[in-house]
Amino acid sequence: MKLKEELICFKAAPSNWKEAIRVSSELLLANEYITPAFVDKMIANVDEFGPYIVIAPGIAIPHSRPEHGVLNGGASITIFDQEIDVQGFTAKAFITLACSHDTEHLEMLAQVAKSLASDADIERFINATSKEQILKIWRNDEHSN
Repeated sequence: MKLKEELICFKAAPSNWKEAIRVSSELLLANEYITPAFVDKMIANVDEFGPYIVIAPGIAIPHSRPEHGVLNGGASITIFDQEIDVQGFTAKAFITLACSHDTEHLEMLAQVAKSLASDADIERFINATSKEQILKIWRNDEHSN
């Protein structure tokens, strides 16, 4: 999956995880990747299933099923200036996925695993301060430096 620079942003941390999902979805909404119903479903999923979106210390991957409001497949990245509590786990980087089918979901998760393969990669990612840094890490240009 190619990450688009216009789908990366840096924001002040909101007061709670629900608002963090909403903020991390703004670029996908604005660029017509998802509908508002998709955002609501991502929040409802965490309410129902717990903090499964926090996949590593500092990293959350909000997502839902395609039929809940995906218009186009893609992902956005929001780096907050502070960690946010997600039901007992914390995340500073939200990689919000809009997968149009199951295969795309697996491809996107594989890209996340490849880009954030080590603790050092994760640390650089969540502490990035520019879109260029995020893109380098995503493309694996900065592995284990």
